[in-house]
Amino acid sequence: MRSNGIAWPNCSSRSGPFPKPSTGRSPPGVDVPAKDRPILQAAIAAKATHLITGDVTHFGEYFGRQIGGVLILAPGDYLRDRERE
Repeated sequence: MRSNGIAWPNCSSRSGPFPKPSTGRSPPGVDVPAKDRPILQAAIAAKATHLITGDVTHFGEYFGRQIGGVLILAPGDYLRDRERE
C-alpha cells in the first residue's frame, strides 16, 4: 500500500511483522472483556515492555502490574516514570 509516497507494510498479513495472539482467552488471573483481550494478547506476543491505556474501566485494576511481562500503566503514570529516569 502506498500513501504520500511511503510504502507501508501490509499489517493484515499473517506472515507480516506482527505476531499473532495465541488464543481468545485472557491470561490466568486476568479478567478483561473480549473486545480488550486482543490488545493485551498482542502486547504480550510482541514482547512489549509497556501497555499504555486510559481504559480505567477495563484495565484500571491492573495498572502498575505486569501481565505476561507487560507493565500496564495509565498514560500519566508512564510519563511521570519517564521524567524520573
